[in-house]
Amino acid sequence: LLHQVGARFEFVSARGGWTPVLNEAMQTSAPSVFAAGDCAGVDDAMLADPDIARSQGHAAGLAAANSLRSNPIPLPHRGRGQGER
Repeated sequence: LLHQVGARFEFVSARGGWTPVLNEAMQTSAPSVFAAGDCAGVDDAMLADPDIARSQGHAAGLAAANSLRSNPIPLPHRGRGQGER
């Protein structure tokens, strides 16, 4: 689906191969499209800790909701939605 909306991808072996290019808010290069969890790439840490995907989903959800506002508010930066380790 991400490919069909025009999101850019990059090959990152450590994250399982071709993954979408994301900013810190889990936004893809396609306008108003966010990715989290498995579709954002899977690494060994994610397999051991489901809280990482939960953190990504939280970051993407906040960013998506904020993108719908007429006056977006600044979001906290936690770095690619990987959670704090």
